[in-house]
Amino acid sequence: KKKKTVAPSKKALERESKVDNNTLSKLMAYADGHLTSAECVQLLAKAENDYDKVVYLFNYTMLDKKIVNKVGWMISALDGNWEIPANYREQLQAAAAKKRLN
Repeated sequence: KKKKTVAPSKKALERESKVDNNTLSKLMAYADGHLTSAECVQLLAKAENDYDKVVYLFNYTMLDKKIVNKVGWMISALDGNWEIPANYREQLQAAAAKKRLN
């Protein structure tokens, strides 16, 4: 059975056109399979191509195991509906130290 292809929506095309391809490639490589290309486009469009902001949020979602819907959480955070806890830097440092020990 042939898969039916669906043309991207006008909104999706408009959003994608605002995303820098180099930034998209960089984020996809960084996410290493944890985010789809469509999710990367969505996040970068929402963050106005701010790679560092998306990576910061992505890293937090990878540390906080209670976050189930990582992309939804990141979009909500980009909308200003969530703030990173003050101890996040400490969590990052602890994770980096643990990684070095392993």
